[in-house]
Amino acid sequence: MRERELREGVEKQLIMEQRDKLVLTKRLKKEKKVRKKLQEQVEQLDPKAASQVLIGRESQDSRDSDSDQMPVPQPAKTSSVENLRLLNGEPSMSNAG
Repeated sequence: MRERELREGVEKQLIMEQRDKLVLTKRLKKEKKVRKKLQEQVEQLDPKAASQVLIGRESQDSRDSDSDQMPVPQPAKTSSVENLRLLNGEPSMSNAG
């Protein structure tokens, strides 16, 4: 009896973890697609700004949780750039002052 309850509990947990993995995988694919689309839009508008946004993303990936220490690159002011910044977790240009 106890063994069956344990097995059912483990099976239920496995099913939940598989479902969570599927949801996260779909979310990741969707996010990558959106990032790629936004990056292409930025590159079409201003290739120099696109490289600055990429540099900002790399510096964000390499820094620790203290985000006030690194300066934020200044790309062209467009809604695509703003959206890309927000997706990268960088501060909004409109709120930066």
